[in-house]
Formats: sequence, structure tokens, C-alpha cells
Amino acid sequence: MKYSSATFAQVNNAANYLAAKYAKQINLMSNERQQIVVGLLANNSIEYLLTQYSLVKLGVVIFQLSTRNSKAAMEHLIKSTGVSYLIVGQGQIPIAVDGVKMIRLENIDWNVVNSTSYPSVQSNNNSLEHLQMIFHR
Repeated sequence: MKYSSATFAQVNNAANYLAAKYAKQINLMSNERQQIVVGLLANNSIEYLLTQYSLVKLGVVIFQLSTRNSKAAMEHLIKSTGVSYLIVGQGQIPIAVDGVKMIRLENIDWNVVNSTSYPSVQSNNNSLEHLQMIFHR
């Protein structure tokens, strides 16, 4: 097993890199009255963790779907939580729900990310009362 480490500056830079990539695919101005809900369906990985952090930076609501749910359960949860975008990791069941845009989970190339400093991405809503995540138990 191989281990590696990263400083907070490197993690933050990678999250800024991902946030910029996802911002090109998510219409952040689509609905000013209602928050944008982005579903995340992927196995645990560094990309999964950094994607969560990048979505926090974008100010969207994150709904983490369990990969153990059935396809029918996932479809129901996506509809009932108002997911507009679904970020899907490699090897996950394709889920087609009307009105939901599918986005591929971005991979991280640490050599590329560490070779450039990416500008910080900040949400316009910095309130601590801003809804950030939806949890399903």
C-alpha cells in the first residue's frame, strides 16, 4: 500500500482546481431563490473528499448518496431532495432522472495541480446559516 501526504495549501489548491472545473458545468446562477442541490455518488477516495470540499466552496447544497442504495432508492432520493446535478464516480450505476444533469467525478493529477496555483473560489453566501448538506440515514 502506498501513502502520500499533502499540506493544507495543496489540498486547498486542489479543491480550487476542482471547484473551477465543476463551476463550468453547474449553473450557479440558475435559481437565486432556491439553493442548488448537487448529488454525489462515488466510492470513498481522495477525489470524493476533494469534490465535497470544492462543492462547499461553490456554495451548493451537497447530498451524498450511498453506493449501497438500490437504483430505485437512489432515484427516489434524488427526486425527493431536489437534486439538479449528480456527480458520479467511476463504476457507479448510471441513474437517469428527468431534469438532473450528470457530471463525471473529476480525477486529480497531483503533478498538474501542484504545478499551478489556482485562484480561490468562494461562494457569495458566507452565512453560517446557509444550508450545506442533506443527510440521509
